[in-house]
Amino acid sequence: MPLFQVMTERANWVFNRQNIGNLALNILESRTFSEIAVKLEIAQTAGEREFLDTFPPSIQGALRAVLHSALNRSPRLPVTFAWAPGYDFELLISEARTHKGSLGGITLFLRTRYPGD
Repeated sequence: MPLFQVMTERANWVFNRQNIGNLALNILESRTFSEIAVKLEIAQTAGEREFLDTFPPSIQGALRAVLHSALNRSPRLPVTFAWAPGYDFELLISEARTHKGSLGGITLFLRTRYPGD
């Protein structure tokens, strides 16, 4: 099973509407992308951490910025992660705005190569 698909399930648990409020905003500061994922228990093995470190800096920065935005709101906006295999690294961001009766949310759709490709 692709490593990022497994981490996507964990990330969806951490950033869902019930759990996102438990995160400290500073969790995203002064750490590498993989260190953040370890701290949040999203990356749990050396292979998973190594795979995250292969993400291009632009993708890592964009993910960090979106998560910071979600954490910096009141109420915090849940984030849903989706993954599919791809030729290159890709990131699609969509946001459903908050409306009366709906909290809204952010969806991050990532494509990555399989580890080892």
